[in-house]
Amino acid sequence: MKEFTRKLFGEKYESTLARICYDFSILIWIVSNVMLFVQLLLYRDIGMFLIGIVTSLMFVVLFRFVYRINAKLLGWK
Repeated sequence: MKEFTRKLFGEKYESTLARICYDFSILIWIVSNVMLFVQLLLYRDIGMFLIGIVTSLMFVVLFRFVYRINAKLLGWK
């Protein structure tokens, strides 16, 4: 699997893909929390705000988990 990916995409693509996946999880968390804060200011519904924060944290955990699995399978550090 590791050699196939290197032949198909090259070394530089592997490290770029890992970095994009990692940065994308942080970006999703920041953007979703800003949107949730705006929603809290507009509608003043604390329950939806808390549900949104939990959901955004679940997405961050999911992306980090996928990143770690890919790192182990492809030999990223």
